[in-house]
Amino acid sequence: MAPIIPGRRGPKPKMRDADLLKAIRDDLVAPPFIGEGHRNVWARLRIPPDIWVSRTRVLRLMREHSLLSPHRQARGEPNLHDGRITTDCPNEMWGTGGARISTVDDGMVWIFSAVDQCDGTCTGIHAAKIDDRFAALDPIS
Repeated sequence: MAPIIPGRRGPKPKMRDADLLKAIRDDLVAPPFIGEGHRNVWARLRIPPDIWVSRTRVLRLMREHSLLSPHRQARGEPNLHDGRITTDCPNEMWGTGGARISTVDDGMVWIFSAVDQCDGTCTGIHAAKIDDRFAALDPIS
């Protein structure tokens, strides 16, 4: 008995991937815009060439052949962190952090603390039911 090779389930597509890829490449050359996304290509394939395929199939082929919009790729040099997070004297910069704690009486609460970046001492602590930026800044105030 021959081994069963897993493949795509369901009916076979009417158009082969190679033919669809050629149609996608032809469509990408035609428009005056640079960096067209897969949705625009998929929509234009349905006009006069009358190619009705799945949007996810167009996305898969464009992804496999690096045809997606160049705007999604990182540009330029990476922005490395060259600064320091410690200071030379206290009360210049603080860091805050939060932890979610389960209590018996109040359920889940948040504990926020503020730490001085110079010597690492805890400058404030605050407990809150809701975690938002105001509760995180409360230990500093």
